[in-house]
Amino acid sequence: MPSIYPFGTYGFGLSIDIIGIMMGISGIILGFGYAFDDKKLKEFGRSELYQSMINVALVVFLLSLFMPGGIVTGVISTLVGKSPATFSCPEYMSGNSAICLAYSYLAGPGGYTFNGIAYQSLFSIIMEVFLAVTALIVILGGISSLSLSFLFAKINFAPMVTPFLHEMQYMLDIVTSMAISVLVQASILSFVAIAAVAVILPTGIVLRAFYPSRKLGGFLIASAIGLYVVLPLSYLFNIYMLYSYTSGLNETSMQATVASASSAENLLLNATNASSSVVHLVSSTNSLLSSISYLLDSLFSFVANFIVKTFILPIFSLILTGISIRELAAMLGSEAFFGKFKIL
Repeated sequence: MPSIYPFGTYGFGLSIDIIGIMMGISGIILGFGYAFDDKKLKEFGRSELYQSMINVALVVFLLSLFMPGGIVTGVISTLVGKSPATFSCPEYMSGNSAICLAYSYLAGPGGYTFNGIAYQSLFSIIMEVFLAVTALIVILGGISSLSLSFLFAKINFAPMVTPFLHEMQYMLDIVTSMAISVLVQASILSFVAIAAVAVILPTGIVLRAFYPSRKLGGFLIASAIGLYVVLPLSYLFNIYMLYSYTSGLNETSMQATVASASSAENLLLNATNASSSVVHLVSSTNSLLSSISYLLDSLFSFVANFIVKTFILPIFSLILTGISIRELAAMLGSEAFFGKFKIL
């Protein structure tokens, strides 16, 4: 039977046990302070007793926030429910609908529906483009290696095809980077769904019960809340901004270009020395180069569009999450260190 507690029965019990032990130790220290009339022991014992009481209240508060049907679950479900979206995700993400939607948006195999329109996940679209561009590179590589002889003339296709081939390979590198970026983001969301509330949060509560690790515990609690709540909701905000924005890539024209390239390659391989073949060859080559030029325009539009989706907006989400962690950590008496990003 699953636990009713967001961080599991074991994590909850351990947190309460540690806090109870620290409360007893604080009381003993306070008693020694009064027994020996030591001001420092009195102040330290009283301070630790107050912190133990705060930790008890914190555990109760976090339980009310994150338990099934709690405040956080209700707020997130309400926010996601207001967006006319349908989506699916792995079962371990089902407790947080914002994470579920963000995962479907990034790498869900079934995609998602938003505002009545069905969308593929970013990863699915990127992989389709990756396969199409890879096919074109293979075809163009084959064409560039061909040469034909007509009487005293020799036609070499490498000078015509090589510039396009270099551009295609450059685009393929960018598309590969975008695919990796999307998978990394999806993996982070999977980690957050599994570990934020079940592992990081109880660890933070336990560490906050001890005086030497109190700031670290506060930071872990803030991190768990920021990752579990703010990060997925920032993706929901991104989807709201992008749902009406369509890609500049025309997949039909890309498929037609691949077919045109295959046809031209077959013509090159089967061409004879007849003058009529030369006419057909020149015509097909011009058609191919025109199609590739159109394809490159589409690819540039696609790359510009998806750089925003796969790099710019995720950075915005990370900044929002980092700021929220920093502010929550400060409220818990801790400090979030972000090095050069401390200016945020």
